[in-house]
Amino acid sequence: METVWQSGIRIIIFLQSVGHWPRPLMLFFSFLGTEYFYLLIMPALLWCVDARLGVRLGILFLLSASFNSILKLVFHAPRPFWLERKAGGFEFESSFGIPSGHAQNSMAVWGFLAAKQRVGKVWAAVIIFLIGLSRLYLGVHFPTDVLAGWVIGGALLWAFLRYEDAGAAWLKQRRLGQQILVALCASLALIAIDLMILFLLRDWHLPNNWNQNMIAVAGNRTIPAILVPEGVVRPAGALLGFAAGAAWLSAQSGLNPQGTATQRVQRYFLGITGVVIIWFGLGHVFPKGDTFISYTCLYLRYALLGLWISALAPLLFMRLKLAQPAHPALHNTKEPLAT
Repeated sequence: METVWQSGIRIIIFLQSVGHWPRPLMLFFSFLGTEYFYLLIMPALLWCVDARLGVRLGILFLLSASFNSILKLVFHAPRPFWLERKAGGFEFESSFGIPSGHAQNSMAVWGFLAAKQRVGKVWAAVIIFLIGLSRLYLGVHFPTDVLAGWVIGGALLWAFLRYEDAGAAWLKQRRLGQQILVALCASLALIAIDLMILFLLRDWHLPNNWNQNMIAVAGNRTIPAILVPEGVVRPAGALLGFAAGAAWLSAQSGLNPQGTATQRVQRYFLGITGVVIIWFGLGHVFPKGDTFISYTCLYLRYALLGLWISALAPLLFMRLKLAQPAHPALHNTKEPLAT
């Protein structure tokens, strides 16, 4: 792998040799692959455009993010600037490299939207490519990291498109409690896999030259611990809350995202306010650190975030008359959709 990495570093340095002028554009496309962007855009799809599509896209993204964190631990490979300081400086990352989460998640998310004809296939391909290119220019991924992310994201997308209808039909036949139990088991299984890998890596240590180069590029930045379960605890917790909330809301009344432009804007800003309170507000209140309590609080915070997006915010919209239920009869009678 050393030869492959060195070849990748030469490509990165060549891309960076064009100068600093592409940096703002590359940072923009890199932002399109971040958790921040997905938290801004995916709720808008669920609340204001197509609730069913939004739920499916949310589950796909959270699964992709969880698998990406697990695979990073499996390979525990370096970032370019961990090997060569000249390749760093434009952006800093402290997690392992391959596969690129930006590349993997963008392939899954934008590929899904293209498959569902919500965005043009050409536009989706351009966005996916530029997100991957931005990670190379910024020096945070090798070309092989990006290629691996695209391949894994594409495989996950194919599997999701192939089995989503059958899986949804199977879940619809289950009782609400059983649906929530499936979400809980899936969430905990992802964390269990991550913990098992961490246990197997308990005697592995970051090579000294990787650590020294990372510190040199980091500057005044705080370098968090690398061999920790945080990367999967966040999406796994969100998956539980999001999937459980979607199942509960469907059993109550569902959400009709149609409405006037004013209603949709009001929904979005009200909902995003809740996202900010849960995500940032509780993030400052809950304890941090590498402890069982801190990870439990992190898991619960992201579970609440997922629940807010898929159920609590839509319920608030309907109570405030900013949205209508998808199944008015069920909303009035309070009868479950499927038992």
